[in-house]
Amino acid sequence: MKDYPFNLGMLSKATFRERANRFLIRCNTEAGEGEAHLSNPGRLWELLLPGATLYLSSNKALDAGQRVKRKTGYTAVAVVRKRSPIFLHTHLTNQVARYLIERGAIPSLEQGEIVRQEVPYGTSRFDFLLNDNGGDLYLEVKSCTLFGNGVAMFPDAVTERGRKHLLELAEMARKGIKTMILFIVHYPHVRWFMPDFHTDYAFSRALLEARHDARVVPVAIEWKPDLSIGGEVKILEVTWTER
Repeated sequence: MKDYPFNLGMLSKATFRERANRFLIRCNTEAGEGEAHLSNPGRLWELLLPGATLYLSSNKALDAGQRVKRKTGYTAVAVVRKRSPIFLHTHLTNQVARYLIERGAIPSLEQGEIVRQEVPYGTSRFDFLLNDNGGDLYLEVKSCTLFGNGVAMFPDAVTERGRKHLLELAEMARKGIKTMILFIVHYPHVRWFMPDFHTDYAFSRALLEARHDARVVPVAIEWKPDLSIGGEVKILEVTWTER
């Protein structure tokens, strides 16, 4: 894979200073002190450390064709940890998933074909409806940026909406509808995946229960220094007990 899942426009680098609030960070750019939008509500305590290198994208590129207008001129799309870019823009993770699905790059989903996105079912709206081996498959995508000691964990903040999705996907599966939760881990040097019991116990319990009905597929991807996606998509072993 050498092309890109989306157009980020001209990228620049900055140095992280502090997080003003959930969606605004302060940083040092080549032009001096500045601010950037952060499209990630997670805590990101392990990533947004003072002095960390950020990738910034101009909002003119990201907002093209959209009605959203940011107060800042830039959005932080990635942060460097251990010399690897970690993708931060959760709103673009579905485009990453589409990119991987269309290339047959996700293990166990090689034959999946996207029918449409943002699909309503019951009281929820799921990320994708796929044709998988001739049958419908409802797919929900989660972006994972929390990891350490070879283990990726989700979530890094309480997500009641995420828990609701898990329960509904499991209930759909019990009715004979194929469902899947796809966790995209934005770091290649991990081997295991587990629910983060300590951050959101209710979500983790729901995931433990949902795994008996819905498919749970965590994969790790590598982001190159130019923010293209590396060729290997690695499926992770799931640890279903607390470590």
